[in-house]
Amino acid sequence: MTVSGAAPVAQTGATLHGTVTPNGLETTALFEWGTDPTLAVNSATAEQSMGAGTASLPVSAFLTGLTAGQTYYFRVVASNSAGTVRSDPLSFDIMPVPTFGWETATPESQGMNTAALDSMWSTLEARNTAAFLVIRNDKIVYEKYVSFNRNEKHYTASLAKALVGGVSLMVAMQDGLISPDDLAHRYVPQWTADPVKSTITVRELATHTSGLDDAEEGGLPHESLTGWKGDFWARLPVPDDPFTISRDLAQVIFPPGTASYYSNPGYAMLGYAVTAALEGTPNEDLRSLIADRVMEPIGVPSSEWECGYGDTYTVDGLPLVPTWGGGNYSPDAVARVGRLILRQGDWDGVRIIGSDVVQAATTRFAGLPGDALLGFWGNTAVGGSRPFPSLPEDAVYGAGAGHQVLLIIPSLDVIMVRFGESLDGGEFDPALENYLFAPLMAAF
Repeated sequence: MTVSGAAPVAQTGATLHGTVTPNGLETTALFEWGTDPTLAVNSATAEQSMGAGTASLPVSAFLTGLTAGQTYYFRVVASNSAGTVRSDPLSFDIMPVPTFGWETATPESQGMNTAALDSMWSTLEARNTAAFLVIRNDKIVYEKYVSFNRNEKHYTASLAKALVGGVSLMVAMQDGLISPDDLAHRYVPQWTADPVKSTITVRELATHTSGLDDAEEGGLPHESLTGWKGDFWARLPVPDDPFTISRDLAQVIFPPGTASYYSNPGYAMLGYAVTAALEGTPNEDLRSLIADRVMEPIGVPSSEWECGYGDTYTVDGLPLVPTWGGGNYSPDAVARVGRLILRQGDWDGVRIIGSDVVQAATTRFAGLPGDALLGFWGNTAVGGSRPFPSLPEDAVYGAGAGHQVLLIIPSLDVIMVRFGESLDGGEFDPALENYLFAPLMAAF
């Protein structure tokens, strides 16, 4: 039996990692940890089953509520019928998260043009815009509000798919609790015996390629829909809730992974899968996970964000928070999430999310159709075409009804946030290009 360990550190928590080799005997593993270098006095994580194989297996556990500036020690403990083995202790330090505030600068000092941004704002203001915020090189270069301000919450609609669904998935990936290529039925046992749903992956749920039908019909208002689609938006109590509906009633309308088709029930099931993966961890619901692991560390007060319509549905013991909509975030809160993504999960030297995880979440997967990423959208599609010709290929964005938008352009070190009502009554994407993306790029 062999054990080893290491601990990548994140703000007031740490993910402990190790490996265990069962050597053919049914084996369990846990971590002992504490501030005593000898670990004579320690706390222990929950016991995990490692099976009875012969290969080395990874084991991990997340600790939360740790003290900034403190050194902690930990070791892996593995037990089977042959005995108990403890690894040598390893240590890690919890670094305090720096306080961050945006600086302000003129557009010209950051390589942008005030006149072009003024012209852009004139159009946006006439087209139902409540908030418009442009940041370059960590500096606010332009911001305008109509009966609004940078720290006031606004509805985000489907931008929540990025802010809640995508962000929570990244944190769970960071902790080794879930992989985009896992079959979803690992977390949704009701799908295990279904010949089609059993083949859906977590990645397909996140990229709108699962084949699950959407809860929309012919452009009708949600309150006019009937059957399960109307019930989905009514957000009825369990067992008529949106999650049970998405799991049991939403049909698969094409083979998973073969087409791109926007699906709100698909995002409900993404939230379902991530929540199932969180069982037994310090944060068992997405709301507390995002609060503790992301929003608090990046300096967003609870008064500036909320998610999931304020609802939690307990389905089969899982505390499920809506991921497809129902968010209310301030422009500053959204911009800070954008900064975290732009900086590949780093917050001024403190690692919030692993850079490899952010890269995986914001890079298009070549094996699937469409231009969806993990919660966000990208600017490359099949064949290398750019859905938005004005934007660089590395642009990443989230968007929701009414043209609520977070745009991140790593190559230009740019973050843009727009809140309001619909820019026009036509197609959604052309309005993004015509009134937001192309005018913004013309300001360089």
